Amino acid sequence: MKSLYIGSGDPTAQLLEHVRNPFLLIGDGPIIEQFTAHFPRARQFDPQRHSIDILSHKSDVIARAIAQTPFPDKPLMTYDHGKMALTELLLTTASLTNLPKIDHKGEDEAKLRVRDMFHSPIIKRMLTEAPNFSLNLRRRKSESSIIANLDRAKIGEQNAFIIATLLATLYQGQVVISDFGFYARDFYLSLIRENRLTVTLRSLNQVHEKLQDELLLFKDIYPNGVLYRDALRLAEQEGLAPGVVGHTERVTELLTTHS
Repeated sequence: MKSLYIGSGDPTAQLLEHVRNPFLLIGDGPIIEQFTAHFPRARQFDPQRHSIDILSHKSDVIARAIAQTPFPDKPLMTYDHGKMALTELLLTTASLTNLPKIDHKGEDEAKLRVRDMFHSPIIKRMLTEAPNFSLNLRRRKSESSIIANLDRAKIGEQNAFIIATLLATLYQGQVVISDFGFYARDFYLSLIRENRLTVTLRSLNQVHEKLQDELLLFKDIYPNGVLYRDALRLAEQEGLAPGVVGHTERVTELLTTHS
C-alpha cells in the first residue's frame, strides 16, 4: 500500500481507519499516543532503551541506509568507493566497534561514516549493546506492528533521522512515517517501489522534485487543507487542469480542512 496524507489538517483519524497490521510507525507527539491506544498489541520501540542487530541483515541494504544519513558539512557517500567499502565491512565484521582492515579505496570514508554515527551515545548504544528488540515480523500480525516514538526534542534531530532510516531499512512490513518532510530522502524510493510506504506531509515542497513526482503517482492520496499550489498540482494530477470543467470546484475542495 502506498498512501499520501497531505495538508495542514490532522491525518491521524484517517490513518487509524486505513492502516492495518503489521506496520512500523515512525513519529512523535499525539499520533504515537493515538496509535498506541488503537493498536494495544503493537510493540513500542524506545531508542533510549532498546538495541537492535543490524549485522544479521543484508549488508548492502544497511550500507545504503547509513550512506543516506547526512552529517553537517559532509556529503553523502559515493557509490563507487564509500558505500561499497561499507558493504564489505558490514559483511566481514562481527562488531561495529572493531571494524577490520580491508583492501578497498573507500575504507577510510566507510569507517569515518561509522565513527560519525557513534559520536552519538544513543546511536552507539543502540547498535553495539546486546540486541533486546527484534524488528522481524511475527506469526501474529498485531504483534509484528511497531510504534517508534522518535521524540526529536528528547533525542535530537540527527539521532531521530538516523534511527528512522535504520528502522525503515530493517522492517519488512508497511512503513508509516509521520512528518515525512523531515525524514524524506531518495532512500525511501525503494519502499515506494515495494508498495509499502505511507507518509504524511504538510506540503509537497517539503520534499525534492523527484519524490514529489513519485508521491503524486500514489493511488491513495488524502488531501486535507492543502496549500493552493499543492491543490493546483493535485487537481491537475486528477486530470482537472485550469479551464477544465470542475477544476475550480475541485481546487476549492482541496483547500478545505476537515476535522
